[in-house]
Amino acid sequence: MEKLQKILGNTIVFVGLYIIFMIPTYILPYMGSNSSVLNAVGASHGVGMNPAFWLHLAALVMLLVIAWFRGANIDKKWLTIFPVLALVFDLFPGLSSIPLVPTVMHLLAIILGVVGVTFRSILGRWFRPILTEMSTPFQPSIWLNFLVFITKPYFITSIASI
Repeated sequence: MEKLQKILGNTIVFVGLYIIFMIPTYILPYMGSNSSVLNAVGASHGVGMNPAFWLHLAALVMLLVIAWFRGANIDKKWLTIFPVLALVFDLFPGLSSIPLVPTVMHLLAIILGVVGVTFRSILGRWFRPILTEMSTPFQPSIWLNFLVFITKPYFITSIASI
C-alpha cells in the first residue's frame, strides 16, 4: 500500500492520471451519461441505467482516489473535496446544468495538488526562528523581536495571500 501511495503520490503521475481520467468526464456527457431523463426512462423500462453513466461515475471515482493518494502524500488530505464537488456538479440533476464548475474544481485539484506547500510548512518557516528563541528562558527582547517580526510587511502580505 505504501509503495502504491508513493507511486500515485508522485507529481507527474498525479497530473498524468488526473488528466487521463478527467477526459472521459467531458466526452461521456455527449452520450447522455449525466442525463437524468435518459437514466430514468431506461430504469423505468427495465433496461437499467445508461452504461455511459457508470463509466462517467467510475472516472470521477478514480479522480477521487488519485486526489486522495496525492493529498495523503503531500499532507493535503482536503484535496479530495475538489473531485467530490466535481462529481456533484457533474452528475446531480440541476447542478449539472451550471457550466464550468466541474472544470474549475478539476483545475483547483490539479493546481493545489502540484503545489507542495502546506499550511504547516508555511507556519514552520515563519515561526521557526521565533520558536527556537522562545525555548530559552524568558527575555523581554525575544517578545520585542516577535512583535517587530509580525509587523514586517512581508509577513502581513504573506498572511493576506493565504
